[in-house]
Amino acid sequence: MRLSLRFIIPLVVALAAIAYAVVPLVDRLTLRWFVHDMDMRSNLIASAIHDSIQDSLSSGSKAKTADPIVLVQDYHFALLPRMIRDKLPDATVITFWHIPWPNPEAFAICPWREELLHGLLGSSILGFHTRFHCNNFLDTVDRTLEARVDRETLEVTYGGKTTAVKRYPISIEWPPAEALTRKPVAECRAGMRKRGKLREADR
Repeated sequence: MRLSLRFIIPLVVALAAIAYAVVPLVDRLTLRWFVHDMDMRSNLIASAIHDSIQDSLSSGSKAKTADPIVLVQDYHFALLPRMIRDKLPDATVITFWHIPWPNPEAFAICPWREELLHGLLGSSILGFHTRFHCNNFLDTVDRTLEARVDRETLEVTYGGKTTAVKRYPISIEWPPAEALTRKPVAECRAGMRKRGKLREADR
């Protein structure tokens, strides 16, 4: 039995209309679930790491100083610097971002853009591989947050705290020179803060 065009054409139009209405709805629901799931997972991971750091640095445990230097590595822990800063305001938090930082237009599509920047700006020093990535980060902060961006010193002042944005090219000599390994811990800390041009109030 041959189907009439009078039947096929309305069917195709009806299916196209349903798809036009349903597909964006499914996309929105999928994105909402994905955002919720990723937000929950990233917060759980960052909180677990933060709690273990807090335990190890709290009084009566392994902490030997009230102002420790904490290193945070890579994008998985973008929220962690702010969590550490909130609990340990005197800590020097150094974060290194191992992947290229996108331009502000590309970063703007990220649903968590403000949360990521808020977390990263809990750092005392924030490192990238190249000056280009540093500039992209400064442009992103300038367009996204209410913050003061100093392009000459590569510093961001946000929430009354200053974050030094630094370029650290790929490849580091290892093991370090013998002269470096013989320095006392207090001298190494002072040198690290001096290299980052940190003032006491910025830590």
